[in-house]
Amino acid sequence: MDINVTPEGLIFTVYAQPRASRTMVVGPFQEGIKIKITSAPVDQAANKALLAFLGKVLKLPKSRLEIVAGQNGRVKKVRIRHGQIPPDRRETEGICQAITDLTEK
Repeated sequence: MDINVTPEGLIFTVYAQPRASRTMVVGPFQEGIKIKITSAPVDQAANKALLAFLGKVLKLPKSRLEIVAGQNGRVKKVRIRHGQIPPDRRETEGICQAITDLTEK
């Protein structure tokens, strides 16, 4: 799984599958992670649900998460903003590990 560390935060790829029977992590998909979302892709509802779900499973506030590419498609680039400036190396490593762990469940 590719996780890019930038000055603004961590960026990784999510393949979102809207209108699923339940919201869940499916596992690794190409260079990212596949997540099923119950919401329909109408009025950004699926995007909002995706960010809320990621915040919950990664134990991060939704305010630190944003979709930086792919707002209208299934393949999305999600950024997790650093919690402080300059970024804390331990926090960054912990979040990277938490994202990687999601693909192994």
